[in-house]
This record gives sequence, C-alpha cells and structure tokens, in this order.
Amino acid sequence: MENAKDFFICFFDNSKEFEKYLRLMKRDRTWGDELTLRAMCDYYRVTIHVLTSTPGFGGYYLKYGENESKNVFFT
Repeated sequence: MENAKDFFICFFDNSKEFEKYLRLMKRDRTWGDELTLRAMCDYYRVTIHVLTSTPGFGGYYLKYGENESKNVFFT
C-alpha cells in the first residue's frame, strides 16, 4: 500500500490518516479489511472471493481482482 500511495490515499481524508492506518496495519495480530484485500490482489496478481453472511440480512459476495472489484448483495 505504501508503494501504491497514489491509489489508496483517496480512501482517507488526508495523508496523516493514511500514514496512521499503515502503522496500524503493520502491527502483528491486526485484522485486515477491504483495502488490505485490494492491496493483496494487486501485489500478488490474484483474485480473492469473499462470502459474508449476516443473520437476517442475507450476505455479500465480494470479488477482488487485480485492478477490479465487484460487490454483490444476495439474500
């Protein structure tokens, strides 16, 4: 993410918040999020499929691929 700062910085209000986020993500035992999935797909040039479920709300199928993302809600 540091090497692709121009892409990821737009998800933060300013560069200070982005730097704080990067410090947090570097810590051991820190859970990743959608941005880290996006970064992993681009770095390793792979596609990641994520199925989520929330009781009573259906779920989401999330597909992250190099330079693309797709989110679909299903019930």
